[in-house]
Amino acid sequence: MVAKASKVVTFGCLDRCPIGAEGKGEDWPLPGAGAKSFEELRGIRDELSRRIDDLILRFCMAGSAAK
Repeated sequence: MVAKASKVVTFGCLDRCPIGAEGKGEDWPLPGAGAKSFEELRGIRDELSRRIDDLILRFCMAGSAAK
């Protein structure tokens, strides 16, 4: 699965990338959810959502540039 992926997102472990992810890894070091308040969890969720939206936008831009 990883070998066929265009991008591989890891969470603080890019140095231990799955086999086949070399050159297409993107690390998103986000704090873990353990012992976090609801407010902190909302912040993590919002940051993850922002990063996903940015990734989708970059894929769309790359796809339209290739046409």
